[in-house]
Amino acid sequence: MSAESHHELGPSALRYVEICPGWRSTNETNVYAEEGTKLHKACETGRLDDLDEEQMRLVATCLDYVEALEDEPHTETYKELRVEICLGD
Repeated sequence: MSAESHHELGPSALRYVEICPGWRSTNETNVYAEEGTKLHKACETGRLDDLDEEQMRLVATCLDYVEALEDEPHTETYKELRVEICLGD
C-alpha cells in the first residue's frame, strides 16, 4: 500500500477521534513524525540504506517479528489492511 493511499486518520489518530469525533490533524510535522514515516517506509520496502544503526536495528526487529508471524502455520498475516470506520455524521 503506498503512502498516497493511506487515510488522513491513521490508527494512531483514533484515540483523538474517540475523544472528539470532529478532530482532524493539522498535518504539521516534526522530527519525530518524520523519523516515524521514514521507519514505516523502510519496514514496507525492506530498504535500510538511509538509516542509522539504531534505526536499522529497530526496522530489523519489526521485520523479524513480521517474518515470524508469516511463518506460523494456518495463519494469515496482513501487513496493512484498509478498513472502513463509520464516525457518524
